[in-house]
Amino acid sequence: MLLEGFGPGRACALGSNSPQMVDLDSSEVKLFEAVLAWKRSHPRPPVTTGELVDPTFDYGTVNKLRQPQVRLDKEQRRQVEAQYRAGTAIKDIATEFDIHRKTVREIAIEAGLDPHPRGLHPEDVERAATLYRSGWSLARVGEDFGVNASTVMNALKKDGVAMRVRQGGRKRVGP
Repeated sequence: MLLEGFGPGRACALGSNSPQMVDLDSSEVKLFEAVLAWKRSHPRPPVTTGELVDPTFDYGTVNKLRQPQVRLDKEQRRQVEAQYRAGTAIKDIATEFDIHRKTVREIAIEAGLDPHPRGLHPEDVERAATLYRSGWSLARVGEDFGVNASTVMNALKKDGVAMRVRQGGRKRVGP
C-alpha cells in the first residue's frame, strides 16, 4: 500500500515488515496522484464498531463498476430485429436499447438474419480508398463511416491500397 506526503516522486510502501520509501517514475507518479485525488474526493463513510472493512477497497462504488443488465421483452427484440433488417448500425441499435453490440448481433443471428460484416461494408471500401487517396486521413475517413481509423487502415490494406507515411501524432515505438 502506498501512502502520500513524502515529496515529489516518492511514496511510502507498507509491507509486512517495516515501511520503505520507493521512487516512482513519471508515469507512476501521475497514476499515483490521480488515485490520491480520487481517494480524497470520495471520503469513506464512518465505520460502525465491529464492522469488517477492507481499507483498500471502497465498497460504496461497487454498484457503479458493473453495467446494469438489461433484459429485452419480445416486443423490444422484434424492434431490434426490424432496425437490424433496415440496416441501422449495430452501435446505434445498442445505444438506443442500452444493450451491448454483441447482444444485438446475437438477437439478429437467433432471428435467422445474416450478421452485418464487422468494420467497413465491402461496398464502402472503394469510396474509403478514394477519400484516402484524395488526402483524407484515416481518422477522418473513419469518422465519415462511423468506424475506427485502424478499421479503415485494415480494410484498405486488404484491398491493396498503399498507406502514406505518418504525418504526426504519436511516434511508433518498436518494430
